[in-house]
Amino acid sequence: MSEELVNFEVGQNAPDFEAELTDGTTIRLSEILEGGEEVILYFYPKDSTPGCTKQACDFRDNFDRLKAVGYRVIGVSKDSPKSHSNFINKHMYSLLKGTWALFFGVGMIMLANGLQGSLIGVRASLEGYSALSAGIILTGYYAGFLSGALLIPDRVKSVGHVRMFAALASIASISILLHSIHVSFIGWFLMRFISGMCFVGMYTVAESWINDLSENNNRGKALSVYMMVSMGGSAIGQLFLNIASPETASLFMLVSILISISLVPILIVVSNQPDFSVTEYLSIKQLYEASPLGVVAAIMTGLAHGSLWGIGTIYGLKSGLTIEQVSMFMFTFIIGGALNQYLIGYLSDKYDRRTIIVIVSLSAGFLALLALMFSSGFNYLIIITFIFGGLTVPLYALSVSYTHLTLPTICSV
Repeated sequence: MSEELVNFEVGQNAPDFEAELTDGTTIRLSEILEGGEEVILYFYPKDSTPGCTKQACDFRDNFDRLKAVGYRVIGVSKDSPKSHSNFINKHMYSLLKGTWALFFGVGMIMLANGLQGSLIGVRASLEGYSALSAGIILTGYYAGFLSGALLIPDRVKSVGHVRMFAALASIASISILLHSIHVSFIGWFLMRFISGMCFVGMYTVAESWINDLSENNNRGKALSVYMMVSMGGSAIGQLFLNIASPETASLFMLVSILISISLVPILIVVSNQPDFSVTEYLSIKQLYEASPLGVVAAIMTGLAHGSLWGIGTIYGLKSGLTIEQVSMFMFTFIIGGALNQYLIGYLSDKYDRRTIIVIVSLSAGFLALLALMFSSGFNYLIIITFIFGGLTVPLYALSVSYTHLTLPTICSV
C-alpha cells in the first residue's frame, strides 16, 4: 500500500480521519468535534523513544487540566495498539520497580497495624472493659490520627520523608510495647492516641511519596496498588491473632518487630524523595469547593471504616464469635477490598471517576441494607462482609485520586 505525503499550512483545518485506539475501539475526528470536545492532535515517530517519551509526558502531566476545559489529547504514530499499551504500561512498571522498598515498608506497617487493631479490642474485652469503655479506648487511635493529620505534614516538610518515617515507626514500636507493660484505661487511651499520630504520619509520607512519583494517567492504579499492599497486609495481620494468646505479651512484641522490619529497606534502599517544600496547603473549605464529591466520599468512607475497624472485634465477641471467627470476620472484610482495589483503580483511570464513586457507593449501601434485612449464620456474615469490603475499601483511593484531579486548577490560580 503506497503512502501519500500531505503538507498542511498553519491554521488549516485537519482532515477527517478514523483511527484505532489503544483499547481497540475506533474513533473519528469529526464525531469527536461534533460531540463538543476540542482536540489536541500530536504526532510522534515511535513509541518508547527518548524524544517521544518527553513529548508524551508533557501532555500526560497536563492531561487532567486539558480535559477539565474540554480538550481531548490524541497521540498518533505508526505503532500498533499493542505497542501503545506497552508504552503506557512501561511507566507504571518503572514506578513499581522504583518504589518496592516503600511498598514493602507499607506492607510490614499494615501487618502490624492490622494485628494491633484487633488485638487491642480483644484484649480490652478479656480485661473486662465494657463495650463503651473499650470503644473509647479504641477511639484514641482516631483522635491521634486526626491530630497527626494536622500537625505532621509540617514536620515532614522540615526533616524529609525518610527521617520522618523512621522516627514515627520507632515511636509506634515503643507505644505498642507499652500496652503490654501497663494495662489501664487512661494509659491505653494515650498509647492509642500516640499510635494514631504515628500511623497517620507514616501514611502521609507513603501516600504523598507515591502521589509525587505517579502521573495522572496511572495515579489511580498506583494508589490502588498501594491500597492492595496496605489492605493485604492489614488482612493478613488479622490472622496473626491466632498465633499466640491475646492474654500474653507475645502478640504485642510481634507487632513491634513488624514495625521495626518496615524501616530496613526504606533506610538502606530509598535515595530519592519528593520535595515537600513546594506543597501548597489547602483548607478543608478549599478542598470541598474544588471537589465536593471527593471530600464527602473520603469522609464517609472514613466514618464507615473507622466504625468497623474500631469496634469490629468487640462486636464479634459480643455476638458470640470465637477469637478465630473474629479474626476471619475482619480478614474477610479487608481482603475483599484488597482484591478489588486494582480493578476499581483501573476502571477509575478508564472512565469518569465521579461515575465510579457513585456506582460503588450506591452498591455498597444497597448491600448493607440487604445484610440488615436477611441475616443468618456465620457463613452468610462472611460472604456479605467480603463483598461489602470489596466495594467500600477501594473508595478511599478512588476519592483521593479524584480529588487530586481538581487540585492543579485550584493551585494555579
